[in-house]
Amino acid sequence: MKKIILFVVLTTLSMSFNSCSSDDSGKQVPVEALNPVGTISFKVNGVTKAFDTFIMTEDESTLFITATIGSSIDDIVELQIQKDALGTQVLDRTSFTYTRNTVDYRVDSNFTSLITTNSNRQIMGSFAGDMYVSDANLTLTNGSINMSY
Repeated sequence: MKKIILFVVLTTLSMSFNSCSSDDSGKQVPVEALNPVGTISFKVNGVTKAFDTFIMTEDESTLFITATIGSSIDDIVELQIQKDALGTQVLDRTSFTYTRNTVDYRVDSNFTSLITTNSNRQIMGSFAGDMYVSDANLTLTNGSINMSY
């Protein structure tokens, strides 16, 4: 139960920093909570991770996704994807974080992604490559996103 409460608090805090931006007039952009279904999955150093529990919000230009495996907070994926963005490198150092046992890994220079669908409330794509933190790397393979919201 403590892990669930911690997950909700951390997610709420992270969304509060990222969920609203101001335009030139200083007005806050509203954020809408969504109910996504689907999966984000990949292998990390050969072990399959299938994320099936999501918190997803959007503002006028960006989708914010936090994913876990069930109610566990041992593995967390956080994504920021520009609406309608397609092609390679949609997921980069600023838009993809993998947290494993409280250590945040970021996309390394050899990380590749291909978003093939990002419209009509559906996102599909693939990704693979290295994630890093100051002195450690993880290799992600067979990464896929297949979500509707």
